[in-house]
Amino acid sequence: MKTTSHILVALLLLTVFRGTAFSQWSEMNTTPNNSVEKFDFITDDIGYALMTNPPFFSKTTDGGASWDSIPAPVAGVDFMDVSFPKDSVGFAVYRDMNNLATPSIIYRTIDNGSSWQNITPDSTIVGYGNSFMQFIDENIGFWSVGNILYRTIDGGISWDTTSIGPANMYFNTQSMDFYDANNGIIGIHDGSFAYLGSMFVTTDGGVTFTQTDLTTWYSVVGAVDQVSPSTSFAASSGWGSGNFMKLYRSTNGGVSWDTLDLSVQIPHTGLVLFDFIDELNGVVVVDGLFGGVHIYKTVDGGLSWSFNDSIGVAYALDIELTSNSGYYTGFTNQFFKWNGSFTSISTPVERNVNQLTLYPNPVASGSMLNWNSKIDYAYVIITDLSGKEVFRESILNNRFAIPVLSSGIYIVELGNNAMQQRAPLVIE
Repeated sequence: MKTTSHILVALLLLTVFRGTAFSQWSEMNTTPNNSVEKFDFITDDIGYALMTNPPFFSKTTDGGASWDSIPAPVAGVDFMDVSFPKDSVGFAVYRDMNNLATPSIIYRTIDNGSSWQNITPDSTIVGYGNSFMQFIDENIGFWSVGNILYRTIDGGISWDTTSIGPANMYFNTQSMDFYDANNGIIGIHDGSFAYLGSMFVTTDGGVTFTQTDLTTWYSVVGAVDQVSPSTSFAASSGWGSGNFMKLYRSTNGGVSWDTLDLSVQIPHTGLVLFDFIDELNGVVVVDGLFGGVHIYKTVDGGLSWSFNDSIGVAYALDIELTSNSGYYTGFTNQFFKWNGSFTSISTPVERNVNQLTLYPNPVASGSMLNWNSKIDYAYVIITDLSGKEVFRESILNNRFAIPVLSSGIYIVELGNNAMQQRAPLVIE
């Protein structure tokens, strides 16, 4: 019975496992035991990330090839957002439900986390389980919790507050992006069980907003991008949304919006992420059939789209384009880097882990494991479901002997210098 249940779980893993990234995006296998939940890149190479399992901060100076941990302001808490506007200077927010006066808390560092200063306003609200923050530089920053926008122009010494919606405990911010000290956009969930969304655009630093409400159920605006003083993009994606294949674009500070129907040119369902470098050049991430994603690019502000790459990563978390590169992460401890090319390649390929079939499976320790792929792999790595590596070895002739392992489900990675593939394996 135990073996049967293991097989069923392994079959479920087939729907969420990665295949192979193609030429535009390559995996930077530098966070094997930690998911990169969110990142903030200052240049093509220098970036900061919020890692999970357990939560901590990391910094890279070589474009994600390696990461160094940096101290967090408080240990053992789940941070909601991080923002590093320049090298060594960063901000982090989390929620403490035991703190009645300031349940939402923000810290600042100017020395890569060696020390942190609590810069929380005198009073904050609880919000609805999330918090979004962005600092333009070391002084000017925005922080949205629930229906309140906090703004500072002196690095958190003082704060101004603006109400961006009704005093409804369920009304809350779901996304936020500012281009500069004045121009920005906030994506909203209206708090209803219809999960309606809105775009709030400001041109005066959050003092006033132009509000546009969506009327379709499950239209929570979970992704926004302010790419210039006048141009904003938004999408109903993520929590509470239907991940509709629509991108909303305003070129006049949110006064009016165009609806760009991506389904006309992109033969997939489910817009999950997007990011733009400027008013014309950007990418969208859409769901694949077997748990992976496809990335499409535009060079004309979303009027037309062409295929960019396929990546077999479940549950997309974050994507960010830099001047000459870009980064993408999902929920399966994988981190990808873009080569910066907007050249179209081939057509989308659905990457199903069934393309790599291990046999026998289930298998006993000490048995020889085989697979159906004709690719010449150079190594094998076996990890348990927590991500802990339990076996690593160079391989020849496309087979190897299973080491002595406890019964259960494991993940087998086969790879060489050009690619990697993974598949679940049941040890009897």
